[in-house]
Amino acid sequence: MYKQIETVREIFLPSAVIVSPLATLEDECGGRAHIIEDDHCLMLCIEQEDGFCKPTTHLFREAILVIKNLEFPD
Repeated sequence: MYKQIETVREIFLPSAVIVSPLATLEDECGGRAHIIEDDHCLMLCIEQEDGFCKPTTHLFREAILVIKNLEFPD
C-alpha cells in the first residue's frame, strides 16, 4: 500500500526532462510513485529501477486520495 511521503525535489522522465512533482508516494517495498502536472493535467508516474519515472495509465486508490488533497499551483 502506498503512503504519501515528503515530496522529492525533482524526478527524471524517459525523455530526459526534469520535473518537480506535486506529491510523492512510497510503498512498503520502497517503490515510489509521483504525481506531476503536465500541460495543466495531472499524471501519475512510477519510478523505475533505472531512476527514470514512467507515466502510468492507471490511478490507484492511494494516489486518488492524495490528489483530492493537493493544492494546485497557479
